[in-house]
Amino acid sequence: MENNTALRIALIDECTMSTIGFEYLLSCMSLDYVLYHSNNLAEFKKNLINEDIQFIVIEPFRADKALLQVIDFIHWIKKTLPDVKIVILTKIKNKAELKLLYNINIHALISKKEHLCEMSGFMMQALENIRVFSPYINKVLNNKVRSTHPFLTDSELIVLNYFLRGVTQKKIADLTKRSVKTISCHKRNAMRKLGMKGNTDLVAFVKTSLGNRLLNYQDGEIPVRDFECF
Repeated sequence: MENNTALRIALIDECTMSTIGFEYLLSCMSLDYVLYHSNNLAEFKKNLINEDIQFIVIEPFRADKALLQVIDFIHWIKKTLPDVKIVILTKIKNKAELKLLYNINIHALISKKEHLCEMSGFMMQALENIRVFSPYINKVLNNKVRSTHPFLTDSELIVLNYFLRGVTQKKIADLTKRSVKTISCHKRNAMRKLGMKGNTDLVAFVKTSLGNRLLNYQDGEIPVRDFECF
């Protein structure tokens, strides 16, 4: 029986084998999900429009005609299913083509050149209604990155909070009922956002710069409600 609370995700890509790689990416996010795979845009319109899709991931080809079709499709989705979150995963390197995708106001534009763990973090941010452009995309488009520390998700803050209290990643995973891989991803994503390369730098920066954004749990307290954001 299908879980009615599971996140309903549609992957639109002409390559069936990409489903395997995408499901591995989803496994890093510890999501309860139902995945639909559509080989093309027309198939989605015909077969999946009534499946109550919540999250659409598109892997466009570089060909000009295909790219324009993707853009037209995204405009159609935003008009037809305004609450659906749209993410593009792409191998495109051409600046002009990336600029076209950048300007259509989707939830995330992620280069497949990024590390798998980072890609899963960007996907999670998109789910939390944060507009995301991966580092490679920003580099190609010469986007300016803010000098202040970027937004950390609640999940990342929870992991940092326990890490600073000396809790191991395995223990954090046990407490939050998530995998060690997921906890590692949250810590890695937080460090990337903060520009930290090592634990010593991370501890010093977080204590002085994040201050009251950290969650102040008393020893032994495990507020289950906060773990719902994972």
